[in-house]
Amino acid sequence: MGGIDKEDIEKIYNYTIDDFAHWFESGYGAYYSEDDNFMAFEPLHGYVGLTGELTNELKEIYSYLNPSLKINFRGGLAKAFLGLEDIYVNIKIAKKMMFLSRAIYAREILEPIVQKIANGFFGDVDMSEEEKDNDLFEIALDVVKKLSDVTIGSYYIKRMIGSRYYSCMYSPKAFIALCHSDPSNYTKHLSLLRRCFYEINLDEEEKEYMYLTARRFLDNVDMQVFIEGFDELYLTGFPDESQVNDNWFIEAMFIGEFAPLDIKHIGYTYEITRKGSDLCYLIEITDDDEDYDMNEFMKNIVKKVYRKESTNDYELDLAMNELMI
Repeated sequence: MGGIDKEDIEKIYNYTIDDFAHWFESGYGAYYSEDDNFMAFEPLHGYVGLTGELTNELKEIYSYLNPSLKINFRGGLAKAFLGLEDIYVNIKIAKKMMFLSRAIYAREILEPIVQKIANGFFGDVDMSEEEKDNDLFEIALDVVKKLSDVTIGSYYIKRMIGSRYYSCMYSPKAFIALCHSDPSNYTKHLSLLRRCFYEINLDEEEKEYMYLTARRFLDNVDMQVFIEGFDELYLTGFPDESQVNDNWFIEAMFIGEFAPLDIKHIGYTYEITRKGSDLCYLIEITDDDEDYDMNEFMKNIVKKVYRKESTNDYELDLAMNELMI
């Protein structure tokens, strides 16, 4: 847009939170109406619908407001979101409101998101699962992640995970959202979602893409934090089919063409580097009985890594001997 006239902005200078809530309710409703969309968001209707990017247009309007009016704008958006009626057309409006909240960093919408989405927004509406549009929950998780920090993020995300509408398919995104908000407790986040990741990894096709979760994890958690929490992971060298553990997580880190980390092994010390980096981190696992299970798992990881890289059994045997396995 080419800018907003001061005279037009002054038309909303006295708007309260309630005024903005009504403005959003009627504005979004009109915008997605076949009959009234040309009058959407009046008295500023002349500034929306011009580019086809509604979120950006509303964000620009927001940028022209003074600080106190911006507070009312954000509060009104959150109130309008919370007041959305449970009807099908409002699924699209709910998404657009969340996108705008993310664009203007409106944390006021966090509690309404949990109340509306995590507690079953549209859950009782008589429509098929396809019509309910299953990505609404994922979008909500992403918005909560973007708007949150360590002080509030994990609180809201855990409430969403605890919802009866939560599906294990959301766990990779939920895990990364928790790590983004509270990276130092990543092992606790894994523990919270361990059963869900177990179910996901039963599907071989899904398991093939878990390296993406490993990569995204390392984009949100510092390598040193990862190393410091390593001994809190539940890793076992003798898993059975019914056992829930964190093996998949470390396998995704090291095994496969797209795995983000490299590993070397000398005695009970494992040298870890991120591919493309020379910075080395050490993990030391004792030979105590209590660490035997983890040691066996890590040895298996190294064997699998070298088996991928070796062209024949002779080279593999040499590598294993070099690594003192």
